[in-house]
Parts: sequence; structure tokens; C-alpha cells
Amino acid sequence: MLTLLALITAAALGDPRDDYDVLAYDLAFAVQPQTRTLEGRVTTHARVLADELGTVVLDLVEAMEVLECTDGEGKAIEWSHEGDALACELDRAVPRGGEFAVRVHYRGQPTARRGGFSGFHWVETEDGRPWINTSCQGLGSHSWWPGKASYFNPDDKPERTTTQLVVPAGLYGVSNG
Repeated sequence: MLTLLALITAAALGDPRDDYDVLAYDLAFAVQPQTRTLEGRVTTHARVLADELGTVVLDLVEAMEVLECTDGEGKAIEWSHEGDALACELDRAVPRGGEFAVRVHYRGQPTARRGGFSGFHWVETEDGRPWINTSCQGLGSHSWWPGKASYFNPDDKPERTTTQLVVPAGLYGVSNG
């Protein structure tokens, strides 16, 4: 019931994530099983749907630490991370139909939801080797990488997603993209 109320309230107030359409995500992750730490660089490519857009709001759980935000040319931009909302200030407003890119460099120790299968799982095989997996149907991908959470915006699917994984020697990184 609270989730429904939050969605109705966001719709009534105007959700800033409705101001753009995600075209693509470029995901790059470094996974450290010893410390259960994830460090990532995620670039969101999008097209403006509003009259103009000066601030891009992405979803990222508060527990993840944002290190830097840059524009499509790699120039540092201002940002604020309050609650699960990450607001990235573009250097200049982009008009309707224009495209932009925002890259977020972040790190943290993502976790799974207690008693469930949703989230980021740090487990071991029977022989003690790390086995890491994710399942985001309930918790959402914004629990471990910044983007436009499909939980709140189920109709905005990117045209493409690329994934790069860096894992310790002896492990394999596999993704369905």
C-alpha cells in the first residue's frame, strides 16, 4: 500500500525521470569478493522528452557512495545524492529531442534483501570459491547500479546495454546483458 501511495504521489508531483528516455546503458563493474565491494562506472545515454532538461535524476540506493559524475565528454559535473535519488547537473540545458550522456563512478557493498532472492548475492560454492549473482525483480537494479529504475518507470527500456566485468584471477564474469 505504501509503494502504491508513493507512486501516486510521484505521478501527481511530476516525476523528473519522465523528462528523458534512456537509449543505452554502458556498465563497467569491478567485483571484489574479498571485501564484498563493487566499484562501477555507468554511463546513461538518453534523449530529452521535456521542453528542456538541466538536471538528470537517476535512481541509486543511498548506501552506494558516488565518487564522481561526468558528462558525455568526461568533464566533471555537479551532483547530489539524497536518499535513493542521484541528481546530476548538466553544464547547459538540453532542448527537447536533444541527447546527452551522464557517467557515474561509484562504489559500495551491495546486499541482498533478507529472507529473499532479490538483490546482490555474495555466496560461496561448496569448495569455498566466490559465487556472486544478482536478481533484481523485487529490489531493482538501482540497488547496485545507477539508472532509471524500471520499478518506477517500467515502460522505459534501453535500446542497448553493454557490460564489462573485472573479476579476480581464477573467476569468470558472465552477464546476460
